[in-house]
Amino acid sequence: MNHSQRIAVVVVPVRNVLEVNRSEDGEIKFHYLEGLFFQEVLKALGLQYDIMFPENNAYGDELPNGTWSGLIGMLQKEAADLAFPYISITEERSKVVGFSKTYSYSELTFVSHIPEDVRPLFAFLYPFGLVMWVCLLVTLISMSFLFSKFQRGKFSTDVAFFKLFPSILLQPLSISNNSLKSDILELFWNFFAMVISFSYSATLLSFLIQPSKPNYIRTFSELSSAVQRGTHKAVFDKFSNVFFLNSGIDHLVRLGEIILQNRWFMEFSKVHSEAYINPHSCQGINRNIAKVLFADRDDVYISKQSIYVTPLAFAYSKRFCCVSKLNWILSNFASAGVYEKMLRLSAMKMSLKHLGKPRDSKVVLPLSFTHLFGAFIVFAGGLIISLISFLGEILRRKEHFNSTTKQTFSKKSLY
Repeated sequence: MNHSQRIAVVVVPVRNVLEVNRSEDGEIKFHYLEGLFFQEVLKALGLQYDIMFPENNAYGDELPNGTWSGLIGMLQKEAADLAFPYISITEERSKVVGFSKTYSYSELTFVSHIPEDVRPLFAFLYPFGLVMWVCLLVTLISMSFLFSKFQRGKFSTDVAFFKLFPSILLQPLSISNNSLKSDILELFWNFFAMVISFSYSATLLSFLIQPSKPNYIRTFSELSSAVQRGTHKAVFDKFSNVFFLNSGIDHLVRLGEIILQNRWFMEFSKVHSEAYINPHSCQGINRNIAKVLFADRDDVYISKQSIYVTPLAFAYSKRFCCVSKLNWILSNFASAGVYEKMLRLSAMKMSLKHLGKPRDSKVVLPLSFTHLFGAFIVFAGGLIISLISFLGEILRRKEHFNSTTKQTFSKKSLY
């Protein structure tokens, strides 16, 4: 290490991405993906360094007087020589600080919360969609009308309906045929009922046992709609929000306006602490880091959509001594795929942390009463209606009997 030169390095610590610790002997150690990569670069530079942190751990914004706050401001004022990590190269920043060669790219996406698995009360209806159930009802009514017509008024359409309906439940069809048309119609109906019954039975068990996933946000369009409805909060950094506002895409512009209005901007100390990820909040994030932190998680969804890609580099002040050497180091690291190897290693380490945790959503549970609770409710409801109808028939018959008795008694009294 070159002891004749000493540089000041400013970093923004990010949990599980870049953390800085000082050992008992005073040696500075960096941890996690960006920290390990930064440590290798500093080692290759061969310079002594002091670690600094910007106020509020902020990257900084341009002030009205032309100066910058945060990390960029420290480089502009030459209070620090080198800065890291996740510094996107922009035209505004390039006017006050220098940038090294690109070491990676920032692909903006977002992560959302996946709700817990649910077993709906009426899951037994799920094997068929709404359109299918409607088509089945229309077909049943139409066939009832045809059967009634071909039977030449032997029974009405409603009677035919209640004769055809049990056949869908694999019950025998109790219709006495008296014409060739009726025989052919019955043949086709029996085939149709068999296909429908077997198709339903084949998928019913999987819908009852395997939990269903509730809807959750997957795209930026869905995120914008949820934010506009007021059901969700979207937290992004200021740099991303500027892009939303100037994108010219309606749903992104509206999303950016609401974020700006509510000041839903991330605090970088909480970026990777999951503080912004909950059932009613989504967070913008670099895709590579999202893969490291959440790729193996069942409760976090990484959107497949990306809005923009920006190059990432080291930022340095005008007084930094070793720009050429830094660029040479980054070029060699890029050729060797150092950053990509560290990315895969970090992802593997994070996945090992969750290796022993149960994944309930992937466990097939035995069928229990709760899975069929909805069916039992329907069955109980049918029994209650049948009982009420039965009691009604008894009362009606009793009332009819009393009425008939009175009429008979009245006639006898006349004689």
